[in-house]
Amino acid sequence: MKLLPSLLLIMASACSQSPDGGHIALMDAIDRRLVMPPKAHPLREYARYYARRQDGKIAIFLTAYVNMPSTPEAGERRWIDLRLMPDASDGGCGIINAVYDPSVDRVDQIRCNGPN
Repeated sequence: MKLLPSLLLIMASACSQSPDGGHIALMDAIDRRLVMPPKAHPLREYARYYARRQDGKIAIFLTAYVNMPSTPEAGERRWIDLRLMPDASDGGCGIINAVYDPSVDRVDQIRCNGPN
């Protein structure tokens, strides 16, 4: 009979671990903190990439250019390795770069990627 409580405890702890490493909950938290720049589209119109930087902060790349084959659909999110983070040298508010600091639950920066 002592085996049953131990088995239930193991099963409960296994169920509490997120198979995505907690990334969905973290992306949800970040999305709630993002305040879009004045000339930007609504958040739902951007495909979003998130990656943890070496300093523990989260780099975020948002793109409204979603008609390209390798880009997620508008509103979709992907947690990726930082080495795979997209980069662009222009794009106005069609591309936005942001940094989220999870240690203080705050977006440190958010900016359009050049003039419109």
